[in-house]
Amino acid sequence: MAPSTCSAGCNLAASITTVCDDNGTGDPTDDTYSYTVTVTGGDGGSYDITGGDTRSGLSFGTAYTFGSFAISSGDLNLTITDSGSCGSISETAVAPNPCSGKTENCKSLVSSIKTTYDDNQTSTKDDDTYDIFMMITNESTLNEGCYNLENVSTGEIFSNLVYGVEYVYNDIPYNAYPNVELMVSDCKDGTCTSEYIVTPFVLPVELTSFEGIGIGCDIELEWETASETNNDYFLIEYSIDGKSFETIGLVEGNGTTSEVNNYSFKHSNVTQNLNHYRIKQVDFDRSFEYHKLISVITNCYEEEKGILSVYPNPTYHGKVRMKLFSDKETEANMVVLDVLGQVHGQKHLFINNGNNIIELDLANYKAGTYFIKIMFDNNKIQTIPLMKIE
Repeated sequence: MAPSTCSAGCNLAASITTVCDDNGTGDPTDDTYSYTVTVTGGDGGSYDITGGDTRSGLSFGTAYTFGSFAISSGDLNLTITDSGSCGSISETAVAPNPCSGKTENCKSLVSSIKTTYDDNQTSTKDDDTYDIFMMITNESTLNEGCYNLENVSTGEIFSNLVYGVEYVYNDIPYNAYPNVELMVSDCKDGTCTSEYIVTPFVLPVELTSFEGIGIGCDIELEWETASETNNDYFLIEYSIDGKSFETIGLVEGNGTTSEVNNYSFKHSNVTQNLNHYRIKQVDFDRSFEYHKLISVITNCYEEEKGILSVYPNPTYHGKVRMKLFSDKETEANMVVLDVLGQVHGQKHLFINNGNNIIELDLANYKAGTYFIKIMFDNNKIQTIPLMKIE
């Protein structure tokens, strides 16, 4: 069952998976199941479970496995209650199908399942997606070293997967599939099976935008949140190659709020041309999520020589602004070139003393790398690269 939508100030959410146990017999009437639950988003020190099962004093962010429960008794309707002020949510541990009647020689299939959630930097859940990371670590005694995976919810089948290797099931639309049913069976004859019901965590922070602007030797990072739950702080991470990241700053979050909040961070004295940034959002319980990676291009010029910056860079929609500095009134010619030197646009500029903002529309340009070249009346030329991404 999907996590409940949070009310203002709280965001209790639960991830629940269930696994069948044939108890070593071929009789499906004695099959049982266990459920694994992880809960986040409360403001108390612990939470309790009541209803179809009773547990107390459980810690947020920790995975607990409880069982066994008779499959014949059906689903467990659970109430999860925060010990603080966040109230409760209703969740269901869905009883899997019986797994007996296959073969007595099957060994339990042990799984490692986790999910990551992506709000795609919008304030609506209509385009939210999530990924499932799944690894089966025990082989059945009859199989041939591989297994098959069926997404029962969608009908997709993935064959000949290898034990001990982590596979990623990407970009599952949350609106269409708030949870998915996965069936694992051995490759030999499909008689050894395990069933999993997977529900993703919903991000505690809704990030609606994350942009970077190169201004001279500095890069200004700005982001906006639509809501936050237990948000302690953001870590700003930087990379030259987009693979190895280092933390360059910390910005305090706003805890729990349903209000829109805007944040900014300035990365000074950047000497690289192409720079990569990502935000790591950390909760009070030290659970965290990474948000979307962005790339920012900047050229560093001394202001007295004239400074040229273009933002946003890269651009996704084609609308960009250039900030051009001059110590006097002058004129210049601007051309836009591709990597082959072909001219795609040109314009004559009248430049005022001080900072000038010039708008440029690349909406009809194809995705790729371009170069904006400014030729001043004193024969000085400045060039800055610009990336358009679709």
